Amino acid sequence: SARETLDLAFYLTGHEAMPPVFPSMEYQDLDQDALVAARSHFRDLGSEARVVAYLPLFDESSGILSDVATRNALMDRILGTKKDLSIARRLFEAYLDQLPIGERKSVLAHILSTFVDGREESASLRTLLESMGPFGIKAGQFLRTSGLLPPNERAQLDHFLSQAAPPHRGEIMDALQRAFGKFHEAPETELLDVGNLIGSGSMNYVVRAKIRDSRSGEPLEVVVRILKEGVEGKIGNENAIWERLLARAKKDGDPDYRRLAILIEEARSHAWESLKPGGIELDLERERKLYWVATAAYANHADPATGLSVHVTRPLDEVAQRRLIDPKLGKVVSIYHYVPNTPLAQIEPP
Repeated sequence: SARETLDLAFYLTGHEAMPPVFPSMEYQDLDQDALVAARSHFRDLGSEARVVAYLPLFDESSGILSDVATRNALMDRILGTKKDLSIARRLFEAYLDQLPIGERKSVLAHILSTFVDGREESASLRTLLESMGPFGIKAGQFLRTSGLLPPNERAQLDHFLSQAAPPHRGEIMDALQRAFGKFHEAPETELLDVGNLIGSGSMNYVVRAKIRDSRSGEPLEVVVRILKEGVEGKIGNENAIWERLLARAKKDGDPDYRRLAILIEEARSHAWESLKPGGIELDLERERKLYWVATAAYANHADPATGLSVHVTRPLDEVAQRRLIDPKLGKVVSIYHYVPNTPLAQIEPP
């Protein structure tokens, strides 16, 4: 039944200590030891594998989503104390309702996959926003710097400024191999070493690397900025979902819900300017060409009140870019000089 399936999901997350009992006939002979072993194995899986394991439990004909009461119980678990905040629950459920059923299952499976050993009583604000795709991350960045959140909620979103939905190491290496060639098989290549991931946003991520300087022949420390794979196709769909959701929310009878919709619409509209087709975040070649404009805008002057300054990282010149990476990838990969820096999330306002 739907309730039995939910009990199984909660057992796998560690929220239930005892293996569930299934009154349904087909499960009467299920070995309880097998369930214990299954949970142990489940805890050892990576997050992506846990998502795949959860997906069948959300079958809309007989799984968790087939029963209203069971779905509400799942929402209570996901939202935790936030379940009593009607506008938070309504927004999240309205977002889910706008999704095709396949995407809805993936979002819920992603959220449950973050529950390990029952340590999390509910999904964090960070998890909920990450599950809502690139625009959810953009909303998180907006909320983190808006001053609208209390310190404990704001701290959950610190990583959205520099480590939002980070790619795994294999994804990074695959992208670099496409851009530079299989460097590990060709020692003479210009890419000498791949360092750590130093930043990840809604659309791009940045990796520290070492290349051979074409002028001096000496190693040169750089950062490589890479557009996340497949993100262009997600953006238009996500924008349409949020437009529909917010258009309805702005007409709602609840004034608090309307105010929240207006706030998020401002973030969506601002994000769409850089994320729409032809937007700067989807064209790294255009971003490189605007380096001097950005430098003039920030001017590199320290704020007299805080002593903080912003420096725009200089890209390698276009000749070097084309020599080092596949020219066909110039819009999705950029190389910049490395500048020692302090992550924005570590800088607190005065």
